[in-house]
Amino acid sequence: MATQTEKTFEIPPSLKKPIASLRDHFLLLSRRGKKTNRLVGIASVRGGEGTTTIAANLALSLSKFRDAKILLVDANLTNPTLHKIFKIPQSPGLVEGMEKGQYKIYSISPSLSLLPAGKPTPDYIPPYETQDFLKGLNNFKTLNTFILFDISPLLAGGDGLRLLAALDTSLLVVGAEKTTLDDALHVKEAILRAGTNITGIVTNQVISRLGNLC
Repeated sequence: MATQTEKTFEIPPSLKKPIASLRDHFLLLSRRGKKTNRLVGIASVRGGEGTTTIAANLALSLSKFRDAKILLVDANLTNPTLHKIFKIPQSPGLVEGMEKGQYKIYSISPSLSLLPAGKPTPDYIPPYETQDFLKGLNNFKTLNTFILFDISPLLAGGDGLRLLAALDTSLLVVGAEKTTLDDALHVKEAILRAGTNITGIVTNQVISRLGNLC
């Protein structure tokens, strides 16, 4: 069930060009008939590299296209932030939905919805491998054009990689001043071992298909 919020959000001018490049990348995949690339994990090597900024603004940009239905999911359970950006409650959200089988989704605009993280306990282990969760993902795909997940940093492994294993594809966000090439390559290999492809790498606010990472 969606709850409407009357807040209006716009992409900052400094991000419009790089976000438009990412948006066009996914729209091109869709036009080529790659319908399976709809569950998208946006992940980083370390915290503070911009996954939440990329996820929020990419969702906004995609939602402006005709007939688009975009669901943005805050799956960064170590540092949930999207509820603050869009000024909605943090809970109930993803955590409570996985436990109860019913997700409370907030409508940001007619074409953009947000599922906040919820409030996990310190020892909470998300049930990403369960049939109930996978069924929920299929339901999301039935109702939405794209579903974007803001995911916890991956360098330490754990829940972020487990979630990526259930998704179709990923964007890897790499902060050039924070992450070494060795760490980025380590995370790239971990994503591929999880069974998820990497559709692009975001560094310095552009999408890259070049260099040693791709």
